[in-house]
Amino acid sequence: MNHGKLANNSNDCLIENVFITSNFLDRMCGLLFRPQLKAGEALLISPCSSVHTFGMRYSIDLVYLDATMTVLKTVSAIRPWRMSACKGAKSVLELAANRAEELSLVKGQQLVLHEYE
Repeated sequence: MNHGKLANNSNDCLIENVFITSNFLDRMCGLLFRPQLKAGEALLISPCSSVHTFGMRYSIDLVYLDATMTVLKTVSAIRPWRMSACKGAKSVLELAANRAEELSLVKGQQLVLHEYE
């Protein structure tokens, strides 16, 4: 799994530690079997336009992004054993519950991903 950081279009860091899926197994497992995300962490699943929380033990926020990393939709505190989708999404950012609102992530906002080498 790769790592990076996420910023807004003003290049202000929003999330310091973004785990980036790099293969099918990473995408398939997502946050299953992983500890709950901390405030400065997120998981970026790409390509992805739908998420399930079957088998999860905690709620998460979802931020659906298009190919240009523009926010299409946010879902706050989706509970375990649920499903969510967004037409046109190319990736999904998974965050700790209620973090999307705390970070003021809203539909139409442009984000920038800086991958670590």
